[in-house]
Amino acid sequence: MPLALLAALAAAAPAPPDPLLFVGNSYTATQDVDALTASVRASLPGQPPTTGAALTADGYRWVDHVARAAEPGGWREALVDPGYDATVVVFQEQSQIPGFPQDDPEWVASRDALLTLDGYATALGADTVVALTWGRRDGDAQNPDLYPDFSTMQAHLLEGALAYAAALPRPASVAPVGLAFQQIHDTYGGDDPAFVGLYAADGSHPSALGGYLAAAVLTATLTGLPTAGADPAQLTADDAAWLQSVADATVVDDPFGRVPYTWAVPWSAWTGPVAGAPTRPTVGLLTPFDEPGPITVGGAAPGRLWVAASGTLGAVSVDADGALVVASGELTLDSLRGVGALLLRPGAALRLGDGAVDVGTATLAGALLLDGCGTVRPVVADALDASALGGDWRVEETADGRFALVGEGPTCPVATAASPPPCGCAAPPRPPAAALAVAAWWLRRRRMSR
Repeated sequence: MPLALLAALAAAAPAPPDPLLFVGNSYTATQDVDALTASVRASLPGQPPTTGAALTADGYRWVDHVARAAEPGGWREALVDPGYDATVVVFQEQSQIPGFPQDDPEWVASRDALLTLDGYATALGADTVVALTWGRRDGDAQNPDLYPDFSTMQAHLLEGALAYAAALPRPASVAPVGLAFQQIHDTYGGDDPAFVGLYAADGSHPSALGGYLAAAVLTATLTGLPTAGADPAQLTADDAAWLQSVADATVVDDPFGRVPYTWAVPWSAWTGPVAGAPTRPTVGLLTPFDEPGPITVGGAAPGRLWVAASGTLGAVSVDADGALVVASGELTLDSLRGVGALLLRPGAALRLGDGAVDVGTATLAGALLLDGCGTVRPVVADALDASALGGDWRVEETADGRFALVGEGPTCPVATAASPPPCGCAAPPRPPAAALAVAAWWLRRRRMSR
């Protein structure tokens, strides 16, 4: 067969599936969260076909999984010999144990079991994800002093999940499913159908809504990508879109928040273009900075540059599937060019000169500061949303069908040599060289006459 035909057939062949393995109990099995996560993830643009498999049994703890893996049978075949060909293993502990005091023997045994399980995942060549589960709807009647209500239980579970991840010998992501439940609880209230509807009748296991929310959070945790527009599975499109927005707010919009993600990396630990696939990296400028550039975001693969401190960036190219997010602090930006996105979040500030930004999409909701006077057009984009931008700004359509942000900088005052001009105002004109020479001669004559 000709080499050209072989190459064409290879290019046309579907990508091999990306296998996920879940190790948990009925919290995973009730809504088939393993298969649901695989379906949601595979429906996202740029993601490979994905399969999900699970090792579950009702009430199982991590210590039970370790014990089963030591015996002949399915657990050992999946985790040890020959091992399931997984790229990621999601570990979900029994629902009460993670929030126990961390000197409690059962919590210590749980942590030690996770260390063993993570060793199995490492040997498989798979990453580890620790699943942060949700508090019970009304607290835990079996542990009323420790878990009197949902919020208290969720706080303890968060502490435990973070301690688990910190104990591992390699970086691991924490999938904050419980924090997504908490967002709905805190937004609508513990008695509202929006929160109650996440649970089955027992107030512990997930309903179809709760299972989908878990799958969306896990998908965002695995990929670093928003889940908006993903496969709604068995839900209505509206219900799925709502839960996707909650998952994205919990994970994608808070990459350097309460839980760690292996794809959220500080600038000091990153080299080269800000891009990667199938997991999108988010690279964070988290301390004061001065980076002259050039910096490339996106292009060959998706990527995000996340600004959460004050500083200056020089030339930035934000290419396809790339985004610059100004989340907090004040960013002074020399130039931003490309077909990607600029997002200025509420509470953050962006300092620009005239014509500094030319991008595909721009969403501006913070404070825009000007290094220029008079009429300025600091941002031009194919799609521009400045409805939440403070100040007297307007959006005008350009002659080529694009959109420009237009505003008025400060009026230039009369400048003197002792008071230099602000921002981009013109300096006072210098006298011609001949006039300077005459003035110097006159001053010398005056001094001599004294």
